[in-house]
Amino acid sequence: MHSFEVENVLKKNNDWVLDIAILANRMSDCSSHLGVAKEVAALLKFEIRSTKLETISKSKNLNSKSQADLKIEVKNYELCPRYTALVMEGIKVGLSPKWLKEKLEVCGLNSINNVVDAGNYAMLEMGQPLHIFDADKLGNKIIVRLAKKGEEIITLDNKKYEPDSDVLVIADSEKPVALAGIKGGKGPEIDSQTKNITLEAANFNSSSIRKTSQKLGLKTDASLRLSAGLDPNLTDLSIRRLAELIQDLAGGKIKGMIDVYPKKVFPAKIKLDFEKVRGLLGVDISDKEIRDILERLGFKEVRPPRGGMKPPQGGFISKNGFFEIPTIRRDIRIEEDLIEEVGRIYGYENIKAKHPLGELILPEENELLNFREKTRVYFASNGFSEIYNYSLSDEAELEFLPARFRNVLMELKNPPKPETRFLRPSLLPRLFANTSFNLRNFKNTRLAGRQVRIFEIGNVFNSFNREEEKLSLVVAGDSAGKSEKNFLEMKGLVSAFFESLGITDFWLDTAPFEDSRSEAAMLKKIFHPFRAAELKVGDKTFGVLGEVSSEITKSVGIKTEVLAAEIDFKNLFDASEEEREFKPISRYPGIIRDIAVLVPWEVRISEALDLIEAAGGDFLEDVDLFDVYEGREIPEGEKNLAFRLVFQSYERTLTDKEVNGYMEKIVKEIEKNPDWEIRK
Repeated sequence: MHSFEVENVLKKNNDWVLDIAILANRMSDCSSHLGVAKEVAALLKFEIRSTKLETISKSKNLNSKSQADLKIEVKNYELCPRYTALVMEGIKVGLSPKWLKEKLEVCGLNSINNVVDAGNYAMLEMGQPLHIFDADKLGNKIIVRLAKKGEEIITLDNKKYEPDSDVLVIADSEKPVALAGIKGGKGPEIDSQTKNITLEAANFNSSSIRKTSQKLGLKTDASLRLSAGLDPNLTDLSIRRLAELIQDLAGGKIKGMIDVYPKKVFPAKIKLDFEKVRGLLGVDISDKEIRDILERLGFKEVRPPRGGMKPPQGGFISKNGFFEIPTIRRDIRIEEDLIEEVGRIYGYENIKAKHPLGELILPEENELLNFREKTRVYFASNGFSEIYNYSLSDEAELEFLPARFRNVLMELKNPPKPETRFLRPSLLPRLFANTSFNLRNFKNTRLAGRQVRIFEIGNVFNSFNREEEKLSLVVAGDSAGKSEKNFLEMKGLVSAFFESLGITDFWLDTAPFEDSRSEAAMLKKIFHPFRAAELKVGDKTFGVLGEVSSEITKSVGIKTEVLAAEIDFKNLFDASEEEREFKPISRYPGIIRDIAVLVPWEVRISEALDLIEAAGGDFLEDVDLFDVYEGREIPEGEKNLAFRLVFQSYERTLTDKEVNGYMEKIVKEIEKNPDWEIRK
């Protein structure tokens, strides 16, 4: 296919009618018989037969210097870039000749009279919508403006419209006489008594015409053409052609022409690299053939600007070619558009298919995507079900979040529902609702008494960090009443997951969440005050883990204990990708020692760990916190921290004496703090 698809071919009388599907981007130049003729001529290497069109612009009658007694006022040049009017007098309205009637009938139009028929014929021929007014009924003033509130107009088909204030109309000194670019109105229409006429050829904003046509439910040949966008330079030639036809059919003479065209549109100039044409099309087409094709399509080769000037489309001029684009070809904007024109006229069927010569380059592996899938597989294989929730939060679900968390919520300007106007700041609220739903439905199934184990990987939103990806876990069910067991189970699940990723320096900080800026601190209210911890790798916080507050579980209808965790997925991915030094397991046995330290309640666990590791010497292989106790026999405002220390050498078996020496050093360092006490 070179140009357009012919959908149907019909024979009417002595004419053949081709039903052609004109593409939207070619309405400007091919919504006319002349435009299609030029396209066919370019394809077949024919020349269009000489017609009066060639001499219209040179006609002495049409270039009369006499001024018409008519004033044109355009209120909005953006909506009406050009308005051309021509006044004729002494015409005689009558029947159209047989040839004209037959031509219009073949095109699906009824004959009205010789003047109106001339307007329809000229529009079909040129592609520019035209309108003819009775000059005596119209008066000597035309105003192109927006409709006023309360105005009415009755169109030529006797239908009444009340256009809104954003609808463009053609008006005389008092009232609208036409819907601009769509349909004329009753009043100044042509009738058998008409002697003097005013011809109109105008260019209107395509978007405005399209919106008005849709709003009024009124589609015409004129609106279809104008809504696609037409060349403003088409009005002058079209109105001259119409005047020529009217003179032939109805007599009369030209009194004058008025053209309101404040911002003229000039032809664009585009460089064309002939080697690029051959490269993109993949054919060895000569420079001469490229030039020949473009000239047949109306693209005139011109000299490049002097002095190294850049053409309007950008870039310096290549040595191969520089072409001027007629304003009617609104679809040609860049060099690639010209290459496409060459290709379609040359014929895509003449371009042979070839295997690609370039080397195939595999795309880079998306490590984050693979890691996300690996995480899903891990938890699915450990009895978890994946959940997918919407990113919008029900306002009621966020009520239990601390005030500091709600202060950073991101609100939608146009939410689908008023109650879901917030982007979720955490995955947990909706997961709690999922848990409640599943527990209720387990009662009547074979799953009664089973744990709910769910997880979700998704984005959360807040005004601090905008958008972040999180991994959240929730476990609830058959361990009701066993808080310690539940907490240790969740800790074990998370620990095993971190170890599977090769993250060995993972630990839980059960000290109070002091950093109010951290998400873990902001989520503190969600969890039990003594059964929650920050998830850490080294000194970096990755998230939070703990037993959900009973106040929250009851609010969502959960009667059992719930353990939850929320982890920063990007930090987790980065930590899993870090290179880690391989360290073999020692062949020699380790020696274990336990130590309990009584510290003030506000002391962070990390402080005690740092002190023990610094004083433990080179053989201190590992330090783990295994208990935090507050309660009976512990003074108010204090807590007991129990640590397990592992001493081990990679070269020999350590003795108890050596280990006891290291323990003494640790005790001395702890006792340097006056508020700290070794429990014995």
